[in-house]
Amino acid sequence: LGEFKRGKSSMINSLLGEEILPADILPATATINVVQYGTENMCTVIYENGEKERYPLEKECLSRLCVDGDVDATTVRHVLIEINNELLKKQIVFIDTPGVNDISQSRIEVTHNILPHCDAALFLLDAVAPLTQSEADFITTKVLNSSLTSLLFIISKSDRLDDDELCESIAGAEERLNVVIGKPVKVIPYSAREQMNAYRANRNTPQCTALLAELELLRQKADEQKYERIADRLKLAAELILSEISVIEAFNQATQEQIASYQRGVDDGRLRQEALFNQLMTNSEKVGRQTLAQLFSKACDYLAKTMISELEYQIRLVEGDVEKMWNRQIPIQIERRIKLFAEEKGQEMQQFLLNYTNHLTSEYQR
Repeated sequence: LGEFKRGKSSMINSLLGEEILPADILPATATINVVQYGTENMCTVIYENGEKERYPLEKECLSRLCVDGDVDATTVRHVLIEINNELLKKQIVFIDTPGVNDISQSRIEVTHNILPHCDAALFLLDAVAPLTQSEADFITTKVLNSSLTSLLFIISKSDRLDDDELCESIAGAEERLNVVIGKPVKVIPYSAREQMNAYRANRNTPQCTALLAELELLRQKADEQKYERIADRLKLAAELILSEISVIEAFNQATQEQIASYQRGVDDGRLRQEALFNQLMTNSEKVGRQTLAQLFSKACDYLAKTMISELEYQIRLVEGDVEKMWNRQIPIQIERRIKLFAEEKGQEMQQFLLNYTNHLTSEYQR
C-alpha cells in the first residue's frame, strides 16, 4: 500500500530480482496485480465478466494495463502474474495496488476492497515527508476498519537520505504513526535501487535482509492465524449473502402497482435522456469545453485545498516550527505535488477529449 510513486512496484521487483512490474509511468499501477509462484512466467488478465486472457509474461503486455495503456482497467478484476521465483516459492504472494491518494475513486475502492482478503499490509512512506495527511486518513478510515492488524511500514527510497536524515525520518514516522494507530509500530528503511544493484552482484543489502526477515515473520503469523481468518471471511460471506437475500425478499414483496410505477419512471427517464442527448448533439463542442473547464477548475481547487491542509497538518506535527519544516520539506513537497498534478491533469484531459469524441461518435452512429 501507499500513495502513487512511493515505489511499491519497484520494491516488489527488487525483492524478486527481476524488472517485472512497470514502475516508470505516473501513476503506473491501475489494476490489482497478484504476484505468485508458478512453474512458468505467465500473465493472466481476469476481467469482471469472467473472461480471461493468458500469455507469456512480458513487460510490453503489462504496460497495456497501466493508466495510459489500451486496456480499460475498470473492466479488469485483477491481473495474475506467475513467476518461477524462489521467494514466491515460500508461500508468499504480493498484491500490488493502485495509489491510495489516486484521484480516480474507482482505483481507491479497488485498493480498499482487497484489504479484508490480505494477511498483512506493507505500507510504503516517502523518505522526505513520511505520513502525509492523506496517508493518515487512509490508515484510519480504510486499513484499521478492515480488521487488518498485521502492518509493516517502510520508508522507501531511503538512499536519498544520509544516515542522520534517515534516522530522523524513521523516528518522525514512528511518532506520527503511534498517534494515528494508537500503539507503537515498527518502521524500517528500504532502497529498491540499491537492492537491484546488489542483486546483480549476487547478494542482498542489509536493508533487504531485514525486510525479508520481517516478511517471514508476517508469513508465520498468517499461517498461525489461518483458520481464524478463514472463519472471519466465512462470516463476511454469510453477511453478504443475507444482505442479498433481504434485497430479493423486499423486491418480491413489491406490488404490481409499485412495479408499474417504476416502469413509468423508467419510461419517463428514457424520454428525458433522449431530450438530453439531442441537446448534447446540438451543443457538443460547447458542452465538451465547459465540462473540461469545470473538471480542471475543480481539480485545481482540490489541489489547493489539499496542499493547504497538508501544510497545516505538517506545521501542527512540528509544533509550529515553520522555519525548520520549510528548509527541509515544504519546497520539495510543493514542487513534487504541482509536478505530479500537471502531469496527471495533462493525461486526464487528453483521455477526457478522446473519450468524449468516442462517446459522441458512438451515440451518433447508434
